[in-house]
Amino acid sequence: MRRCTSWPTAATSATAPPLAPALLSLMLGFGIVSRLLSGWIADRIGGLRTLLLGSALQGVALVLYLFFDGLTSLYVVSALFGLFQGGIVASYAIIIREYFARGRPVPAWAWS
Repeated sequence: MRRCTSWPTAATSATAPPLAPALLSLMLGFGIVSRLLSGWIADRIGGLRTLLLGSALQGVALVLYLFFDGLTSLYVVSALFGLFQGGIVASYAIIIREYFARGRPVPAWAWS
């Protein structure tokens, strides 16, 4: 059996080649859910705290990849990673909205 090289964790655990795209799809699917949930969380605790929480949990998920190499655990950790990483980029827009002065027009150069 040929080793999968499209995802290092799947490659090092000698899983079948179709597993890496499945893990990536699972991670990206949970990332969509995360984008929706992070907006709800940011409304309650703020954008910066949401970013810090998501970044810390993403770091925890990355560390979990080091300790698990079974098939089921890879699916679970991939789902967790997707859940934690999806809302991080969306949090930046919320942070910018929170920290810029309200009622002050945004300069034209900021849109280009």
